[in-house]
Amino acid sequence: MARISVLASNSVVRDIRIIKEADSLSNAGHDVTVVGLMDNHATESETRRASGAFISRRDYRKYILAIRVLGRVAIRSTLLAAAAAAIFAAGFFAAPPSNELAIWVDKNSIVGGPIVGGVVATAVLALFYFQIAGPQIATIFRGILLLFGVLLPDPKNPIVQPKPPALKKISTILLRAIGKIILRSELAIGAIKANPEIIHCHDLGTLPSGVKAKEKTGARLVFDAHEIYEDLAQANAKMKRANQQLLKRYEGDVDEFITINDSIADFYAKHYPKLPPAVIIKNATLKADPFEYDGRMHEAAALPREQKILLYQGGFATKRGLDILVQSAQWLRQDWTLIMMGWGGHEEILRDAGASVLQATRATRKYPALVFLPPAPHEELAQWTAGGSIGVIPYERVGLNHLFCTPNKLWEYPNAGVPILCSPLVEMTKTVNENGIGWLLPQDLTPENLAATVNALSDSDIAKAGDACRPYLERDNWTVYEKRLLDLYTNLLK
Repeated sequence: MARISVLASNSVVRDIRIIKEADSLSNAGHDVTVVGLMDNHATESETRRASGAFISRRDYRKYILAIRVLGRVAIRSTLLAAAAAAIFAAGFFAAPPSNELAIWVDKNSIVGGPIVGGVVATAVLALFYFQIAGPQIATIFRGILLLFGVLLPDPKNPIVQPKPPALKKISTILLRAIGKIILRSELAIGAIKANPEIIHCHDLGTLPSGVKAKEKTGARLVFDAHEIYEDLAQANAKMKRANQQLLKRYEGDVDEFITINDSIADFYAKHYPKLPPAVIIKNATLKADPFEYDGRMHEAAALPREQKILLYQGGFATKRGLDILVQSAQWLRQDWTLIMMGWGGHEEILRDAGASVLQATRATRKYPALVFLPPAPHEELAQWTAGGSIGVIPYERVGLNHLFCTPNKLWEYPNAGVPILCSPLVEMTKTVNENGIGWLLPQDLTPENLAATVNALSDSDIAKAGDACRPYLERDNWTVYEKRLLDLYTNLLK
């Protein structure tokens, strides 16, 4: 049995793949420490799962906050000191500041004009430069300067901008770079503390930390690639290029390589020949024992049990076809309701679009066309999912990562007896067609043709595809891939 450090670039609260693998390794007798990061979803810095796997979350954000505050103070102080020195020196050789700057110094004041000019000008810079600290401070500065007989411009229209665009851009770049260094260091420190024999890196973002920890400990390194990182749907060109360069840099340090399906494995074999041959560990779910649906989803959505539900569960992100899906609710038949059960950065936009749909359909429907529900606890996910009549995966064909994707939903819907309606992408099409567990959406998806596809399915169509779900899960569930994972670790320890 081995000491294993598992690295994750999230809090692990909702990353089911990481949790399944950690539990499987721990249940097999390995000493597993999952090193993740604190975020808004994490409630505890340390937790221990029933399997014995230990989860430690590194709170790197406090360092970022401290650096941000110190950086702002340092930058502002440096610029202010430079400006003050220049103005003070100029005060001995030039007339007092002109009326265009709305600053007038009384030459008859007790202190000499040039000195007062320099001091006052410096104070004015301080006033406007530090205005972002709050209106109270600005008012105090203004009051002090008025005591010296200085006439100031309107504070609402400062003559000196608090943060020039170029300075803002530079500080943002520096903070991101420093933040990345801190994040990677925190993960590496967490990995090294566990004195691992094996380091398991989930996703590309943890690989630099894993390699650093490998160098310090002599551990073997497993790289678990969930995506094609150089062609992520949500990434811009710069990020894709950076991801490609990062993997090229570290591919030779990987001792064992895991990914999620054959198509993605073929991509890595072609483009990253230094990686070991891939072990395929799919995003399959733990098979649920047979159960009767208790009506919880219908009750939460205030719907009668006979109302059919088109269900989307999971992350609310761009490029997943969710805008089209929400708009399609307007054209669903009266006996259908779309339920969006999940979370994510795109949620506010989807809810706004959903409000328009509800407004447009309120007068013509007995039950709402659309309902948003919060995500379900993973241990209860099958019981919630069972309320769906069809589970939908409308991902857009944007890049190789989506073209070859096999999301958890390909197993989570059938695990509850719910057939799938999905985009005609390579791996999803193969899974649905070969197992008879659903249907494909039109290639050129619109809200109207999505709804038409749902409306055209009969109760017998849905029942037939639903009956195929149980045999599919019997053949393809987590126990199949758990064995591959444990075999990989056995080979590593030889």
